[in-house]
Amino acid sequence: METIKLYKKQGETLHYWQAWEQTSNVGVINQGIIGENDSKEIVRAGSKRAFESLIQERINAIRQEGFAESTTEDILVIEYEAENMTPNKLKKLHRLGDHLDYLLAYTGLGAFDGNGYGFGKMDVSVAVVDFEIAKRVIAADLEDTVFGNYISITKAELDDNEEL
Repeated sequence: METIKLYKKQGETLHYWQAWEQTSNVGVINQGIIGENDSKEIVRAGSKRAFESLIQERINAIRQEGFAESTTEDILVIEYEAENMTPNKLKKLHRLGDHLDYLLAYTGLGAFDGNGYGFGKMDVSVAVVDFEIAKRVIAADLEDTVFGNYISITKAELDDNEEL
């Protein structure tokens, strides 16, 4: 099962509902307000078929409440200085990608998109549904950690012909 990510705006507040499979008959439903780690539920069924049916029922019910896929997505880039790339810096880059993927998944904001290095810098990119909230959540999370020494957190500007 592919991760299902659904959203609903209520006033100025964006809510999320996501589901993903952990094993063939166990999954996670995570929901709440974007940027907050609100509610996680483990869903189990006796078989893969029963699990898929149960998840589909939950998806149908949440769609009835007005939740739908996001129609917008931004790429947020976190940049670091990296004059001589070393194996340790590369490990740090991969650890940061894993950390952000987890953080963004459990706050409904998005997912890890990729990383790169060159020209004396290294960066991590994440796809997010709300840039400003994601920037605030990520900056607060990275503060006072080994990842807190970034140069910038910016929104990638894509050409109209580029796809996310």
